[in-house]
Amino acid sequence: FRSQESLWLQEQIDPGSPAYNCPFAFEMHGDLSSAVLEQALTAFVERHEILRTRYARQESGAPAAVVDPVRSVPLALVNSTAAELLPLLRAESRRPFDLSRDCMLRALLVRLAADSHVLLVVMHHIACDAWSSTVLVPELAEFCRALRTGETPALAPLPIQYADYARWQRD
Repeated sequence: FRSQESLWLQEQIDPGSPAYNCPFAFEMHGDLSSAVLEQALTAFVERHEILRTRYARQESGAPAAVVDPVRSVPLALVNSTAAELLPLLRAESRRPFDLSRDCMLRALLVRLAADSHVLLVVMHHIACDAWSSTVLVPELAEFCRALRTGETPALAPLPIQYADYARWQRD
């Protein structure tokens, strides 16, 4: 939790800064169901409680981590052209998070053509790091596969959540 505390403190010093936004963009080709993708994002956030952890200020002034119940992760869908894509992705990547209110993951699906999309997933660094993309891609793909086929996702239960690791680190 110490690394979260320092990021929370930085947010108090420079509110609304996008400096700690972690954008991941993925090209997607072929038939795509935005409803399935939205459900897969929600399942991913359900699996990783750090993404639905917000940081409320206590009376003492210190942050308190609050894990929210699962709620749907909205997937914004925008039609665009290749020429407009980069400015659109930059603008969304720079939109700030409110650490006291927001889910720490948001997503934008840009439709370039019927069979060509770019998925932008933005997470706040308080809940992710560079390694997170190596978890995001295969798990999101597995959730999509399972939702399309009606099967149970082939993902082993997580042995610990980040809060467990943070407690261990503090102790």
